[in-house]
Amino acid sequence: MIFSGSTLSIFSTKLGLGLTQNFWREFAICIGQIVWQIVFLKFYLKDKTWNYLGNMMTVSLIGTLLLIPALFLDLNPVSSIIYFGIVVFIMFLEHIRRCKILKLNFLPTFSWIIFRTTVSITLILLNK
Repeated sequence: MIFSGSTLSIFSTKLGLGLTQNFWREFAICIGQIVWQIVFLKFYLKDKTWNYLGNMMTVSLIGTLLLIPALFLDLNPVSSIIYFGIVVFIMFLEHIRRCKILKLNFLPTFSWIIFRTTVSITLILLNK
């Protein structure tokens, strides 16, 4: 979470959305994602909760590692958004793949998307 929060904090300034570098905001979003998934999926996951959370954190780590090269590139905001979109798409596919391995349906991925979309829209609207 610390690694993801740091990377996302730096990368968020490249998106051209008026976001400032803020580690605590990104760290809180990472923690919020975990809490959201636990609460939303508490009864659905049952004995798979820790396995799912480990897989979800691995997906987050993959996304973080994929964002690092963009930190060293001088990308314009449009290119940064496209790059970020590609990373999110890769994470989305990996999340689905891992849920299939755990024999879970689309519900955890749907919950993950709801949280991330809500947070993204809220951040954009608060910075206008």
